[in-house]
Amino acid sequence: MNEIEAINILKRIEVHRNPMSNIHLMPFEREAIDLAIQALEEKLNNRWIPVSERLPESEQEVELSVKRITDFGTYRFTVRGFYEDGNVWNEDSFCCWEYEKNVHELDKEKNDFKIPEGWWELSTYADEYCIHLIDDYVMAWRELPEPYKEGETNE
Repeated sequence: MNEIEAINILKRIEVHRNPMSNIHLMPFEREAIDLAIQALEEKLNNRWIPVSERLPESEQEVELSVKRITDFGTYRFTVRGFYEDGNVWNEDSFCCWEYEKNVHELDKEKNDFKIPEGWWELSTYADEYCIHLIDDYVMAWRELPEPYKEGETNE
């Protein structure tokens, strides 16, 4: 059984909360089912998605699982970044890209260039909002969580 099947079974039990049902749940049992559904849905929403299965939307900031192979060994790490599909114009991008003749092909009519396809790392705490091409193997990605808000609890 996988998480989706478990959620569906638990939701079917929830449907039977009406008084005419043969299933009579105590309040703490209902709360336990609600918490189990919530935990499974959160786990499902925060799972790693292999790039072979699906790519994120172009320019969607995500967490990446990256593998680097060197002469000294194989290293795995995570990094915040995004994917470019090669169809986004510089003027439509959320990043400030520098035009480089060897990297970008300038559309003279539009006076703009498309961002090359690839994975890019984001550096938030640099002097400027920086981006760097990731030339290692990106294995999987997952959506970023919402930032913490003061006063939030897990209840």
